[in-house]
Amino acid sequence: MAEVKYSHETTPISEMLRNDASSLVAGYFGHEWSVCDWVKLNHKLETQVARLTLEDGNGNRKTAILKYIDSRFYADPATWKYLPEFFEEKINYRYLNIIRERFSRFPEYYAELPGMFLIEDLGPDVFVFNGVDTIITALAETFVMLHESARGTEQLYLQAREMSDAGKDIRKYSAQGCGEVFDQGCKDITDFFSILNIPKRERLEYFLQQARSLVMTESIFWSFVHDDLADRRQSVVLEGKVILLDFEHGKFFHRLIDLSKLLMGKVERDYEKKAMIYHHPHIPTSLGDKYLSIWQQYSPDAPSRDVWEMHFAAANIFQTMMIIGRMNEFHGTEVLYSLAGNLRMILPRLAHHLENNKAFGEFGEILITFTDRIMI
Repeated sequence: MAEVKYSHETTPISEMLRNDASSLVAGYFGHEWSVCDWVKLNHKLETQVARLTLEDGNGNRKTAILKYIDSRFYADPATWKYLPEFFEEKINYRYLNIIRERFSRFPEYYAELPGMFLIEDLGPDVFVFNGVDTIITALAETFVMLHESARGTEQLYLQAREMSDAGKDIRKYSAQGCGEVFDQGCKDITDFFSILNIPKRERLEYFLQQARSLVMTESIFWSFVHDDLADRRQSVVLEGKVILLDFEHGKFFHRLIDLSKLLMGKVERDYEKKAMIYHHPHIPTSLGDKYLSIWQQYSPDAPSRDVWEMHFAAANIFQTMMIIGRMNEFHGTEVLYSLAGNLRMILPRLAHHLENNKAFGEFGEILITFTDRIMI
């Protein structure tokens, strides 16, 4: 294979990368199978995703997904330490394979080499939901199944890390990293309070620390999370069931962060605008009610509504502060809208989700007072 297709362009792939991919395919599927086409699927520069078309000696074909370190870095393992998400995702797939009998809504993990891994190709996402309620039910069902299947299995996850000879998780979105980004977001918003001379800063800080404690402390809500489902790129729907993809952010953490990322959104790169943007998929609040309902049907250990609402609010606050904290990271990078402009979009959404909440309703009212004072 002298050349491979990269979407709409033809780009050479290093011989080492081609040979390793061929060896991986032959080792898993059999030596009669070879790669006949290689189509790039993503925009990332450091790690790439490609759909491989495979062919045997009789002309039979099938496809698989290859995730690999980009050609520029592939030949130099010394540079791989700067790509922790890639290696943590490999560990996450190994762990998920261990619990596959309990939870199977993810691609089958076929095989790996140090700089690449091969997984099942679930095909294009062409399923059309019949209304918002069916979307919410499908999302909630998959997340409840993941979280309940994984709850109490963190030792298996740690064993997968140990077998991979993995050291400390240094990702920006490790459990510890999430706490640090949250803290930065809290600092940014409390600084704004001081600048605008808004009262109740002490109450603001109190509620922020309450939310942090609830999210970062292990409890019935502690489980393995996907932590990156903010649009359909990270999932495929097969026969109405949401199948999760891309576990770069996966870890053991507060389970409701998976819902909060859908509700509150995240900051991500827009490759067309060439800027960082605040993105959220407009999922309605009823996702939380549906999740709790399914959890209560699924497990006798599900929490009471009061406990649920307190933790759900805390997770939404935590995710919002992470969005604000991450915006602080982009020095020298274009961010669509100013920080003040983004706060005017983000905080009212959080306040809406905190309405009538027993534990954090006052916090929502403080946020409304704050956003009313922001001038953009």
